[in-house]
Amino acid sequence: MRGSGPNSSRTTTRPMSAPLIIVHLRRPNARDRRTDPLYEFGSFGLTGCHRTNLLADHAAAGARLAFAQGGDLGFRLVMLTPPVDVRQLAHVREAFWSPAAMPLRYETAPVLIDNDGSSAVDGMRELLTSVNRNTWREKFSSSFRTRKQPLDAVVAGGVVRAWERAVEFGAERAEVYWEALPYWDEDVVDRDRHSTHEKLLKAARGEDPSIDENDDDGDDVNAATVPAGASCRPRTTRANPKVGPTPPRRC
Repeated sequence: MRGSGPNSSRTTTRPMSAPLIIVHLRRPNARDRRTDPLYEFGSFGLTGCHRTNLLADHAAAGARLAFAQGGDLGFRLVMLTPPVDVRQLAHVREAFWSPAAMPLRYETAPVLIDNDGSSAVDGMRELLTSVNRNTWREKFSSSFRTRKQPLDAVVAGGVVRAWERAVEFGAERAEVYWEALPYWDEDVVDRDRHSTHEKLLKAARGEDPSIDENDDDGDDVNAATVPAGASCRPRTTRANPKVGPTPPRRC
C-alpha cells in the first residue's frame, strides 16, 4: 500500500463521502510532453502541477478528480478518478488513487463545454452562464483554472453520469498517455513513463535534485522537484509543421 514503509511520507486518507473537483489541464503546445497526470500510475502532482491551488494543502483528499482537457473540440472529460489520497513528500504533494487506469482519448471523451454551449454534463451550461467571459470555453477556464472547491451535488452528479455513459457506450481508452491530449509531437512524447515516474518520485522525496521545468500554473517549482525532461509547463517553441500552429498556452 502506498504511503507505508520506511520511505513513506505523511498521507491523508479519504473520508467516506466523495466530492468531485474539476482539474483544469493546460492546453499543451506542439512541443510539450505534458508529463502530469501520470494516469498509468494513478498519480498527479509529482511535477509540481497545481501546487499553488488544488495541492496547496490536503483538502483534495477524499475527492474524485475530473481531469478536463481543453483543445479544438472543447473541454473534455478525459479521466474521472476514484476518490484520491493526498500525501506530503519532501517538495510537493501528490494526489494518488487506485486502481490506476488509462484516460479516454481526447476526441472520444465526453464534452464538458464547447463554444456552441453544448455539454454532456447536466447543469454545466447553467453553472457557467453568469461568468463574465465572451465564449463558453473562456467561461469554463475562468471558473476552473485555479479552483479547488468541489462542484455542487447537481453538477457533480452530471459529471459522473456523463463519464459512466461514455465508458458504458464504448468511448475509446487511450493506449498511451498522449492520446488524451488534443495534439502531440511523436518526436517529443515520453516513451518511458515508468522511468519518468521513478525519477519524479525520487525527486519529490528529495533523493534526486535534477530538474529543469516549472509547474502548470506558471509558478516556479523548487529546483529540487522535477527531473530533467519531465514537463508540466510547456517549453516555448515555434509551430511544428506536423501538428499545425502552436496554440495559445491557455484556452
